[in-house]
Amino acid sequence: MSKLFSTELWSEVFYSLRRNRRRTLVTSLGVFFGMFFFVLLDGLGTGIGNSINEGFSTLSKRMVVVFGSRTTKPYQGYKANRYIELTYRDYLWMSDHAKSLDKAGCFLGFNKENMWSDSQITANGKSAKDFVVGVTPEYPYDIRPVIVTYGRYMTREEIKRGDPVCVMGLNTTENFFDKPEDAVGKYLSVGGIAFRIVGVIEPQSDNFNVGYTPYYCVEVPIDFAVGGNLDRQVMISGLLKEGSKVDDLRSELSGYIARVHHVDPTDTGALGMVDVESQLRIFDLMANLLNALVWIIGLGTLLTGVISVSNILLVTVKERQREIGVRRALGAKPIDIVIQFMLESMAMILVAGLLGLLVGLLLLLGIGALSESTGKLAEILVRPYPTPGILLFSLIIMILSGAFAGLLPVQKALDIKAIDAIRDE
Repeated sequence: MSKLFSTELWSEVFYSLRRNRRRTLVTSLGVFFGMFFFVLLDGLGTGIGNSINEGFSTLSKRMVVVFGSRTTKPYQGYKANRYIELTYRDYLWMSDHAKSLDKAGCFLGFNKENMWSDSQITANGKSAKDFVVGVTPEYPYDIRPVIVTYGRYMTREEIKRGDPVCVMGLNTTENFFDKPEDAVGKYLSVGGIAFRIVGVIEPQSDNFNVGYTPYYCVEVPIDFAVGGNLDRQVMISGLLKEGSKVDDLRSELSGYIARVHHVDPTDTGALGMVDVESQLRIFDLMANLLNALVWIIGLGTLLTGVISVSNILLVTVKERQREIGVRRALGAKPIDIVIQFMLESMAMILVAGLLGLLVGLLLLLGIGALSESTGKLAEILVRPYPTPGILLFSLIIMILSGAFAGLLPVQKALDIKAIDAIRDE
């Protein structure tokens, strides 16, 4: 063990590497890039995973979105591929009769011609178009909560009574007021109706929003958007009861949809559903595939570098055959030869690998800082840093790789006989 800390031994190791600088540099690049890509891709994968998890953390796993789709079968004179629109009347039935739902809520655009179109808004002497949406009490309170930046949110009672109050999205306020907080207490007009602004809102997550983002909107009580027309198209969301599944809800709604919308009872395409739990499973699968890709690319590149190191050391053994023979003739033990070439292999791989790891970490730190200061990038990457466990594992991989790369050259060196080496030279 004391030989490992010998100054003379390490001087020989680095002298040998310096003697072939170009060869050492080119060979080390494979190890450098292998570790660099491994750390970089792992960090980016972690950042994407964190972004997905934080986005879904604001939503209940029991949340389900229900929407109309296209029929796949003709029925009662109606052709296939007919689009089914779910209406406010459907929402009322669902909230009263769907036993697998704990809560049900909906929203619809104020614009009477198209629920997804913007409406003309007038406030503070200015006029602009933006998305005005009517919401039920359950939607903002139970299903998709928002952050109230200034003021307060509409109370459940205000929404139920249909009071002329509203909340305004943080970015929408910029079209009408110098500062967002100035909007609270003021009035805006939509469709000839005056609403008192009670608060300014923003989404809990920038990554996942259903239908629209609370940054750009004006939310009003549902009655103003319905306008007495129960057949207006809406977007329906709900929370499944504990123990209930999406299939349970589908079974409950299929008969109603078939009866009211004249759909073949066996047509499963007319009703669409998306639940958070199934989406999480899909994203988990994608994350696992991404991690597998990281390992394949990183370890594949690293393996290429390790093989290059091993090949170069084999050439080095051939070039230093006389030196090895003389050392054996002067009484050098096999372990001395083993230590010499193993240290050369590990020194080359560790130095290149640690540099690759360091550069990868520095780049990830820069990306992380940029992500925190840039809203758009933060939607994709959140804390893109590899875990300490991965860094430790990377170090172990480098040590084992160094040992592996030195095995064949060491065996080749040990096979050299002193007298044969001197005679050949």
